[in-house]
Amino acid sequence: MKKFLAVIVAMAGVIVLASTAKAALTGSVVLSVTPTGTKSILLDKAAMNLGSVAYGLTGISGSSVTVTNDGPIPETFGLRITAEAGDWANQPGSATLAVDQYNLRALFNGVTVPVKTDFGAAVTTNDVRTGAVVLAAVGGAYAGTENGVGVIPAAHRGLWFRMDLPPTTAHVPAVQNVTVEVSAN
Repeated sequence: MKKFLAVIVAMAGVIVLASTAKAALTGSVVLSVTPTGTKSILLDKAAMNLGSVAYGLTGISGSSVTVTNDGPIPETFGLRITAEAGDWANQPGSATLAVDQYNLRALFNGVTVPVKTDFGAAVTTNDVRTGAVVLAAVGGAYAGTENGVGVIPAAHRGLWFRMDLPPTTAHVPAVQNVTVEVSAN
């Protein structure tokens, strides 16, 4: 009987060992990939004319610049002035402009022509700044009927401009050009 029990215990051990060594019916593997892509935008215009605007008044673009995300990933558009008007200096957030000072604002507003008040009050996040700092369209900046935040690939936005002209000038009146950089951030 002892032999019989020893054989049964040995067989049970073999059965336990055999069941733990048995292959699984399924398995899984974790795959990792790091996607790469370049942010890219496309503008449908290289220049825009605000027309003739009297000193001390406001000019609003008659059409928009279409900004398209032509890259493979969502983008937030940013704006900055990279070249000032010839005789004028930009004064973002200024409630009162002095001689040869202007204020430039921007708005993503689809196909609807915005009115002066759509661009916000005197001190606003819609002001386009001059210099090295790009103001990205976050926190409501440049938001009209559209915004420039998280723009998916192939989507586009209508970008409109408002320029408040200086009340007077110390220079012979001449065409003033401002270069605005639109960036994918």
